[in-house]
Amino acid sequence: MILKLQKDILLVTDAGTPGISDPGYRLIQAALRDGVQIKVLPGPSAVTTALLLSGLPTDRFCFEGFLPAKTVARQRVLETLNSETRTMVFYEAPHRITETIAAMGKAFGQERRVMIAREITKHYETFWQGSLAEATSALEKNEITQRGEFVVILDGIGEKPEFYDEAALMRTLLLELPPGKAAKVAHQLTGVSKKVFYEIALKEKL
Repeated sequence: MILKLQKDILLVTDAGTPGISDPGYRLIQAALRDGVQIKVLPGPSAVTTALLLSGLPTDRFCFEGFLPAKTVARQRVLETLNSETRTMVFYEAPHRITETIAAMGKAFGQERRVMIAREITKHYETFWQGSLAEATSALEKNEITQRGEFVVILDGIGEKPEFYDEAALMRTLLLELPPGKAAKVAHQLTGVSKKVFYEIALKEKL
């Protein structure tokens, strides 16, 4: 292995940090496994660049990388994040960006704020901001060019108030509404998935 020859070797790229959602981490793993000393000089990162430009909270955020390509698996992952209070950062490929934004609207509610960044630091760099509903429409109308590398910055649900209680909310709504309608209203009020509230409603009706 050339790294064992006690030479200084650089791993660099002109397209972000080689190691974040990138096969570069495999080289790092191999070097560490073989006892090779590693030093990191972080270069430009699409994550931090897009996050800073989004205007969304940066004091707490989570990086989710690429979502699963298959529809069911992707929706399952998004469902686990629908109560996330931190700003969320995702990478996405151009041929899946429309499906992903639509899936986010289904999981988080159409009014959730989002920024879609494309080709950061490159000639065709673009940034688009709005709601998930507006983003879906813009993609369908090709107002957002579906080429290049995408970063999606999604607003978190915000801190829940201390009195927030999903079951209590559903019990109140079920006094006036059927389960399906109650779950929809609860979703609109909180941003939490309708599926979560519907399951609570079914338990309350037992």
